Amino acid sequence: MAPTSFEAVPGVAVDVGRPEAGAVVMTFGGTSVADVEQILAVARRLAAARDAGRRVVGVLSAIGSTTNELVDLAREVSPNLHERELDMLVSVGERVSCALTAMVLIDLGYDAISLTGSQAGIVTDTAHGKARVVEVRTRRIREALDRGAIVLVAGFQGVSTGAEVTTFGRDGSDTTAAALATALGADLCEEVSYG
Repeated sequence: MAPTSFEAVPGVAVDVGRPEAGAVVMTFGGTSVADVEQILAVARRLAAARDAGRRVVGVLSAIGSTTNELVDLAREVSPNLHERELDMLVSVGERVSCALTAMVLIDLGYDAISLTGSQAGIVTDTAHGKARVVEVRTRRIREALDRGAIVLVAGFQGVSTGAEVTTFGRDGSDTTAAALATALGADLCEEVSYG
């Protein structure tokens, strides 16, 4: 019997980088999504860009101090901050922000989708807590943009070449936004601040 072989990261044809004319990548830090009112403001800002005819990708950080609270919680339950498990834990904050914002946009009548870093095609090296982007596979984002959706990507995270959740360290959402803007050939990458 032949051995079964597995791919660490799903095989996806790498987009050769057709520029996304009219695309904007907007990043929102933790203070910009700190509460319900801020999340509503972020959704309205993304919707306004879509209404202006832009192809919109939003990169969101975790709500307020969520990441710090999760690290503190980890310290309470374990004297050792296990790198892999810590990445699994702290990566959830950005997912929450993206899902909530997508819900608001859908309620406002927009096509919107939230994606984790791995779902967005952000492939990293294997360093937990300080990963570096090695490739961005934009197929899923481009498909969503092509149908007119606003794409929300969880900042600060990706999937390693070893198929593990990884995070980029502090200000990691900026890393996500820059990597996506470059890979998509976006017209604009901007940091939007509220709060």
